[in-house]
Amino acid sequence: MNEKRLKEINERKEAIREELKTADEEQLRSLEQETDLLLEEEKALRSKSDLNGKLQFQAKPEGRAQSDMERRGRELKQSRAVTIGSGTLIKPMGNQTSINDELGQGVSSIIDMVKVTNCMGMSEYQVAYKSADMTAAKNAENTAATSSDPTFAYAVIKPVTITTYSEISREARNLTDVDYYSAVLASARKALRRKVSEFIIKSDATSSAAFIGVNSASAISAATDIEISAIDDKTLRNIVLNYGGDEDTLGGAVLFLNKTDLIAFGDVRGTNEKKAVYEITPDSINTNTGIIRDGGLAVRYCLNSNITSLSQTAAGAYSMFYGVPECYELGLFSDYTVRVSEDYQFAKRMLAVLGEVMIGGNVTVANGFVRVKTPASKG
Repeated sequence: MNEKRLKEINERKEAIREELKTADEEQLRSLEQETDLLLEEEKALRSKSDLNGKLQFQAKPEGRAQSDMERRGRELKQSRAVTIGSGTLIKPMGNQTSINDELGQGVSSIIDMVKVTNCMGMSEYQVAYKSADMTAAKNAENTAATSSDPTFAYAVIKPVTITTYSEISREARNLTDVDYYSAVLASARKALRRKVSEFIIKSDATSSAAFIGVNSASAISAATDIEISAIDDKTLRNIVLNYGGDEDTLGGAVLFLNKTDLIAFGDVRGTNEKKAVYEITPDSINTNTGIIRDGGLAVRYCLNSNITSLSQTAAGAYSMFYGVPECYELGLFSDYTVRVSEDYQFAKRMLAVLGEVMIGGNVTVANGFVRVKTPASKG
């Protein structure tokens, strides 16, 4: 998917070059903003591909790879445990399967956008970050300078064990070894990715959580939260321009929100001609993401069903959030193991698939995201 998206970005950059020849001042601003977004996305995709390549198994000749997959498929048929390298958890492998899945049952792309660190062999992983900068002041002659030190803190990423359980039809045994292996792996991986995607938002527990989500991360100051009761014509710019410092606006950020709120953005109309205020363009390759435009402001979005929509959020609770995805870090502490049982659902002619992995996460940059919450009183 990365290669397809990179090709699409390059094609769009070429198209922008042509559009620049006839663009007026307003179109020029819009094209400039879109170009910045494309360059940031291209940089993130190439960085993700480089990291994913480091975590993947070393490439082998095609014939050897096919034999290895057939061997794994046979081992699964014999109900043995199979260990899959942790790098394949974040990006789907290229295997194809003959089993058709339900429409609209994908997993949020947030898990592919965040930073990933290999923490094999560690009991926990600590990431230092700067929470406050030094200050300067005028100093009179023959007087001591006022002491001013930067403030540092650290985010802890602790492993939690996540298990996945799913069932697939026994008819999968009628497929070739390679297709059987692909079907089992895809089913287990999707369940794991969906749970990790949830924990990135909400943590693994309401108190004493080990897997820290954006909503409860200590690296984010509550003073930076934005209170919004309903989506209107100023919502997008208020969120975007409140992110970052007082003297800059940061590129490469993404708005993470519920699909209901995306619809609400599309429903906002102007006061005079009643035209749509926001233009929403889903990505043609990955429809979980897209771009929201408000005049010359273009913002990339990513849907996540674990985020509560504004209309359903309790008073004072969190909803959508905005920031650079790499400000959140996932730590992989173990390989991913898949086991298949033919006995548990024998009467239903189903194969039970159990997977497990040790993984953790936390926000590792001070105020890496700006969170949107409803007012304490939703009157």
